[in-house]
Amino acid sequence: MIAPARALRLQQAILTPAEQAELKGLTDEVRAARITLLFSAKESLFKALNPLTDQYFGFKDAQVSNYAQDGRLTLQLLRDLSDIYRSGMEFPCLWSPYAHGMLTLVYLAA
Repeated sequence: MIAPARALRLQQAILTPAEQAELKGLTDEVRAARITLLFSAKESLFKALNPLTDQYFGFKDAQVSNYAQDGRLTLQLLRDLSDIYRSGMEFPCLWSPYAHGMLTLVYLAA
C-alpha cells in the first residue's frame, strides 16, 4: 500500500477530479488503499493498451466508472488512443489486496 501521507500527495497526479471527490470523507488509511488500487488499475490498463496503440496516456486519461468492494471495478477511457480504443470505452478490472500492495488485472475484449 502507498503510505497515507504519500498517497495524499500523489492523488492529484493519479486521480481525476471526479475520483478525488469520491474519496472525500474516507479515513486516511482507506483513502490510501483506494489510491493504491486506482494507481495499480490504471497502470494495468496502460500496460495492456500501450503496446496495442503505441500511444502514451496518463493516469487522468482513464477513470473509474464503477467500483465494487468485491474485487471488481470498471475503468473508462477518457481519450481516443486509436480507431479501436476510443474515449468512452470501458474495461473491466479485477482487484485484490496482495501482500503489502494491490493486484489488478484489466480485461480487454477480443
